[in-house]
Amino acid sequence: MKRRFSVVLLFVFLACMFSGCTPTLSGVDKLMRPPKLSGESAGIEEAFARATANRSVKMKTPTTGEYRSAYVLQDIDTDGVAEVITFYCDSKDETAVYMHILDRVGDRWESLADIKGKGSEVDRIDFCDMNGDGVSEIVVCWSLFESSGSKIMTVYTASFGQSKGIVRELASEPFSQMVHIDMNADTNDDILLVLLSSENGKSRTTAKILMMDSDFGIYCPSSIELVPALRISSLQSQKADKQSELPAMVFADCVLNETAAVTEIVYWDAESRKLCAPLTADNVTVSPKTARALNLSAADVEKDGFLEIPTTRPLENAVTVNGSDETPLELTAWLHFGKDGLQLKDQCLMIYSSSYLFRLSEAEAKSFAVVNNIPDRTCTFYEMRADGMRGHVLFELIVFPTTDRVRRRPSGDVTLAESGALTYIYRITEFGVQAGITGEYLETHFSLIQ
Repeated sequence: MKRRFSVVLLFVFLACMFSGCTPTLSGVDKLMRPPKLSGESAGIEEAFARATANRSVKMKTPTTGEYRSAYVLQDIDTDGVAEVITFYCDSKDETAVYMHILDRVGDRWESLADIKGKGSEVDRIDFCDMNGDGVSEIVVCWSLFESSGSKIMTVYTASFGQSKGIVRELASEPFSQMVHIDMNADTNDDILLVLLSSENGKSRTTAKILMMDSDFGIYCPSSIELVPALRISSLQSQKADKQSELPAMVFADCVLNETAAVTEIVYWDAESRKLCAPLTADNVTVSPKTARALNLSAADVEKDGFLEIPTTRPLENAVTVNGSDETPLELTAWLHFGKDGLQLKDQCLMIYSSSYLFRLSEAEAKSFAVVNNIPDRTCTFYEMRADGMRGHVLFELIVFPTTDRVRRRPSGDVTLAESGALTYIYRITEFGVQAGITGEYLETHFSLIQ
């Protein structure tokens, strides 16, 4: 049965910005504005307009994370009714963003809190229960003056009564990337921050964990140094797995320079009661085990709940051709981190130009020569001769627009997959048949990059 891969690619660019200049939410850019609320929520705009009647409002919307709406609805106090959080600034002073909270009181929406934030933009908003009382803390990440490198994370606790709300700031920390997850298996959410900084001309990457005590005090029980990085391109969490005896882990994809990246793993060691980073010692060497190009990040390649770490190496006699340019075609190995450290899970050719991958065992990688022609969208597999030269063509993987009905398809070509506007076909030569290449073999080795 065909096994599907789902590869998370880096650089998911976010181009959606909200703007406006009137006191109501209708002032948001019409091309990007959310739908007008109706029913029980119809009074939100009116309540917000009343609360900000003396200001010239410009809406701000979280640019990353799960919640990217102008209206963030969340039942913060677990009373069965969702509160509404929205962000805005006064267009006369755009250096500060305010967080505004509204709640439904009786049959109408009321403004309960208006809090001045820590930045000029909203990076993201999240909710987590850090002390297990069933009430979510509000986590807001602020960016400073449109700078992706200068961010502040603030944790708030809120309580709401009849026509009034109390919002208290519990902690405020500088950071570069953050994720919340139960790191120490006590059923409470913790926050892991990664901060990039520079001291005496030397770059530092520090991971620190924030926990909450029973009195709403937020403290840092441990921090740890990771490989010095220019930026963190991705921060992903993996829940603890009792069956595999694996703790909760955070995978940090660290960009080292303009061409290379590595993955760091951070977890909480219950015995020593501190953070551990098992890959750092290797990652600071000249040849890190997890080194690869920038266009890859840790991913759950088999959708089994476990993240794998990609590494790359040039594949002998495999090239990518783009016009007169010829570059090495790399083999990507996916590594699983378990009790025995890093272990090979799978390896494949990543054909990004046509959004698919082709799995190769180590023996297959040595027996093929490969030419990926980008303009022709054709990847040709040759037999490898004893003298190290390309031999006969064994099979080809070809991609073309699904709407291209006029294109003549040579006899013997078979449809392998279809995705959106692209059709993927293959052709096996007589030499490929003699070598044992079959349609079933290609189907089990081929997967779309999703």
